[in-house]
Amino acid sequence: MFTGQPVGWTLPWNHRREHDHHPRLWDDHAGQGDRQARGPNREDAQEDHLHADHDRPQAGLRDRGERANWNGRFQRFTKVIAVTIRLNARWTRNGISSLAGKDRLFGHFRKDFLKPVIPFVWAVFLLLFISIEDSNPNRASTFYDYTMHIYRLGNLAKSQQEAEEGFWQFRVSNPDWAAKFELLQAEIMVQRGMFNDALFLLADYHTDNSHPEEIVRKLAIEADALTRQRQFLIANQKLTQADNVCKTRDIAYCGYILSVHGILSVMQDHILDANRYFFQCLSFAQAHQDGFLEARASLNLGWLALQINRYDEAVVWSQSAYQAAMKFNADDLAQVALGNLGWAYFQLGDDERALEEFLEAEKGAKRLGDTVEELKCWTVPSSYHGSRRHLF
Repeated sequence: MFTGQPVGWTLPWNHRREHDHHPRLWDDHAGQGDRQARGPNREDAQEDHLHADHDRPQAGLRDRGERANWNGRFQRFTKVIAVTIRLNARWTRNGISSLAGKDRLFGHFRKDFLKPVIPFVWAVFLLLFISIEDSNPNRASTFYDYTMHIYRLGNLAKSQQEAEEGFWQFRVSNPDWAAKFELLQAEIMVQRGMFNDALFLLADYHTDNSHPEEIVRKLAIEADALTRQRQFLIANQKLTQADNVCKTRDIAYCGYILSVHGILSVMQDHILDANRYFFQCLSFAQAHQDGFLEARASLNLGWLALQINRYDEAVVWSQSAYQAAMKFNADDLAQVALGNLGWAYFQLGDDERALEEFLEAEKGAKRLGDTVEELKCWTVPSSYHGSRRHLF
């Protein structure tokens, strides 16, 4: 009888007996209590539920055996897990230590070697890429022609920017074309009145005798800038060097040398010499079919005719310069030619024609973005007379 069990209530041993006294447990749990419980022939098995609870045998029960077996298996399994955890922990700790060491090693490698080397490698890659892209001479020639076209249109600021960009773009892949861009940049600077900048740029420019065209062009630009700065002695030395080259070679920029000779003569008030040099420049341009140089020479001759009061000649030369400039869309030269025409007509007494030419020149000047001071050269007689801004 269990504590708290109601009187008259018995446990269902008739249901549990066969389960607890299973024959498989007899040999594993042999004992006196078991033999008494089984009986000699187990004929009284059905009456066993009538015994009191404290007489119920405790050995050989199936539940106790199963619990004992399960506890043993659980302990063995727990030991296996413990061993596995210790092994995994050691392996993990070793792995982390190894990874940490490798990370520290690679970190030093990245800091001491890769970090300073990567920018250099990237720069080399870019240079190679640019060299491959810009090694095509046709591309450099096309870009140079485009820059010259902008220059002849009179957009000096834009053409100077393009010339500088062309120099930096091709100085590695195509040094010959880069030299052309640099000389063009200096020439545009002179036309913009940036004489010191042009001379400073050309101070670092060096070439050898195998490029006579570049030598003559460099000397012409330097002489032009020095002449406008009134450094006549040095300018004349530059022109003499260029003349020695032009005597033995037919170079296109020898015509530029003749033009600078004429400008130097004007600055020194040698009008007859200036007129002779400008005529020689015109003949050279026509012989070499250089329409742009022809327009500049005609423009200089028209300006010179105004200075010596030959207004009929000024009209002829100015009209010739305007027509030559329009063939190449040289708006800057065309604008100056119209201004010269206006003054020539004004001096001839044709005020209506003069006003018409002045208005056209003013429109062109505004379209090109010329300053108010440059416009005064056509509207104020004292400003225009003797002005050397329009010599090319």
